[in-house]
Amino acid sequence: MSGEMRLLDGWPGARCNPGYCSITLNRGGREWRILMVRGKAMVSERALAAACERADVVISERYLPWSCKPRWLKADRDLLERSGGLTIDFARGEIASVAEGEGAHGWWNPPERLPRKLFAPQPSGTADADAATAVIAKPQ
Repeated sequence: MSGEMRLLDGWPGARCNPGYCSITLNRGGREWRILMVRGKAMVSERALAAACERADVVISERYLPWSCKPRWLKADRDLLERSGGLTIDFARGEIASVAEGEGAHGWWNPPERLPRKLFAPQPSGTADADAATAVIAKPQ
């Protein structure tokens, strides 16, 4: 990620509770609703499903139930264990595994191949002004 790192609660406009945080990012000429599940607090499946439905991307270090269906991407433990860490370029509508560039080593299992294009980018201003990449870490 380019730019300064900050705590999740410190993002402008972040709405957080013990179970998750939601933020809206303006990238690539549109608003992206991101839901990040955090901590080990129990969240009712119904409440989580409703929150997921309103999100474009859901990120979680734990497994999420099938009822969590965001518009574009559910990056939970299930996906991240298969893919490794991810980068999402919201301006270009691309997703990639960070580990794809790591090379093959005897001790390293390459990640599952992901589709390059997650969605069609929206028309916008200059690519440089709109480009932003979120990095999602693989669970430990």
